[in-house]
Amino acid sequence: MRTSSAVSSWVWDLPKHPADAVSISDRSVVARVLLSAAVGLAVAAPWFVHVIPAQSQPVGPRLLPIFYAPLLAALLMRLPIAIAIGIAAPTFSRFLTEMPPTALIGTITVELVIFVVAVRFLRRFNWGIAGASAYLISLVATALVAAVVPSLTAVDVWATLSVAWPGVLIIGALGAIAQIATR
Repeated sequence: MRTSSAVSSWVWDLPKHPADAVSISDRSVVARVLLSAAVGLAVAAPWFVHVIPAQSQPVGPRLLPIFYAPLLAALLMRLPIAIAIGIAAPTFSRFLTEMPPTALIGTITVELVIFVVAVRFLRRFNWGIAGASAYLISLVATALVAAVVPSLTAVDVWATLSVAWPGVLIIGALGAIAQIATR
């Protein structure tokens, strides 16, 4: 049962943009296209980044491709769908590219779920800032969760940020582009 409270609106409501004027049947087509694109991006972005030859370290931790589809899903879709994409992305990536390492799948999944919820909460602001801020929030929150859940791999926030800053910039740029595209 849906309520009109402020809490449920950030879970269920889609962003306000011209697509709101389309009919209900058109909305279901748009929703299916968005879902297909998100799943495709969840598979394609990590695969593409992991085929780039790496000199000293893998490119994935630097560019954060596994965050692209959950980011766009959190901005453009309903929260349960965005969370499902965030949960599925590491498994899809592992199956196709053998990255991330099996030991990190749980940690990355927790990080992506926190990321999606943070993006969804922050999307009322500038989407570029929301995406980058949500990554930082998810990184710190995952480090705290990993400190108390022994089955998760420990997260070193500063070491991760020293490697992942280009990916944080890409996440911010993707969020800004998505906001401009939906106006």
